[in-house]
Amino acid sequence: FGVVNCITEDLHGNLWFGTNDKGLLCYNPATKRKVEYTVANSGLLSDVMVCLLGASDGSVWAGTYNGGLSRLVDGKVTTMMPSPNGLSNKNIWGLAEDNAGNVWIGTLGSGIQRYDPQRHNFITFTSHNKNVSNDYISSMQMSSNGWVVAGTSDFYSVIDPKINKVVNMTIASDSVRGFIPASASTQVYMDTRGLVWYASPSGLVVVDTETGNTFLLDEKDGLEGSTICSVIEDLNNDIWVATEFGLSHIMVKNKDGERAFDIHSYSQQDGLLPGPHNRRSMCLMRNGTILLGGANGVDIISPDKLRTNVKRGQPVFSGLMLFDKEIGIGTEYEGRVILKESLDKSRRLVLHSGERQFTIQMGTNQGIADNNVQFSYRLEGFSDNWITTNPNDPNISFTGLPAGTYTLVVKISGDDAEKAAESRLEIIIEPPFYATWWAYALYILIALLVLYLWTRHEKKKLNF
Repeated sequence: FGVVNCITEDLHGNLWFGTNDKGLLCYNPATKRKVEYTVANSGLLSDVMVCLLGASDGSVWAGTYNGGLSRLVDGKVTTMMPSPNGLSNKNIWGLAEDNAGNVWIGTLGSGIQRYDPQRHNFITFTSHNKNVSNDYISSMQMSSNGWVVAGTSDFYSVIDPKINKVVNMTIASDSVRGFIPASASTQVYMDTRGLVWYASPSGLVVVDTETGNTFLLDEKDGLEGSTICSVIEDLNNDIWVATEFGLSHIMVKNKDGERAFDIHSYSQQDGLLPGPHNRRSMCLMRNGTILLGGANGVDIISPDKLRTNVKRGQPVFSGLMLFDKEIGIGTEYEGRVILKESLDKSRRLVLHSGERQFTIQMGTNQGIADNNVQFSYRLEGFSDNWITTNPNDPNISFTGLPAGTYTLVVKISGDDAEKAAESRLEIIIEPPFYATWWAYALYILIALLVLYLWTRHEKKKLNF
């Protein structure tokens, strides 16, 4: 297919792929028939496709770079270019359709337009006449509640198409959590819960419109990268986020009255094309399949076959590293054998006070070396907080752990919380010799001896 920038499904089940330099490709999944539309063989004025819309009347709309807006009906192409009282810009960056059949057009520099295909008239919303936050539009979406959501170069705008009311939205910085949201968005998407997913090159900000709370999600939270390209909601109301070279599945949950996000990520290792993926290049088909476009073609994702709330095995304590040195069973370290049997079998690890920098290597009973699995863990006796391992690094490391007895509890991240299988490992950090029980016993004996000698000395003085 070449470089795929945008995808849509029309009313008849045909798939339309907008490419970066080869125009449009229409593909019928049932008959495998392909039809190409280019500048050379149709009424298109540009082969660079930016956005697509499969309209409710069966037509397909194509927004282009420098080629205006095209409409395809029964194989015939009609193209609109800028004109007085008509289309305001030849660069079209976003398309959406409201419940009345009007097409909403996001332009690169001329704001937003509403086009009525029946009356053939335009209404224009700009930063000057309708208070749109910015005239450079990055994405358009018709949300489930009937609002038009427009990503801009100055956060985003929400429009009520019934009364053409525009509300501009911003996202405040959070000094406590230390993030400053990018004002220019890649895509803005409102899901069926009313959560706004604000995608940008510096991470994904989730805005809860009911509470006003914001959440920043990036690589540290398990996303497969922090450059966010596309966001979409599947038929299970889960969110799929395409990053430059990966794909993440996000399940939204409520935990203690707060939003919580279970993230499972996929990469080229899981079968994705190598990327990079393109902006706003995801499409949800009516049968629930997700299509993702990129520099090397199209990925086809079946969400039901990738449900991450299905148990994926039992966590396994597969190995130990001490000061970056791998410790095998029977390996002698500074005159002693630390592992006489595997950690997963013994479920007990005893370390000296000077051995407090160590790593527990993790795997699952469905495959010891599985770097695609992320684990959630907590260390009982130290903290009750759950921590998730980094993407592509399933190991758990500790540095400077105080002397004491702890229990490491591990489960596979993304498993259903009530059914997640947990594995436990007792970890004992022995105190230094001067803080052991026998050292304290010796201290007491010495103290008693000193007291005895002092008392005896004082008695002798009294006898004189």
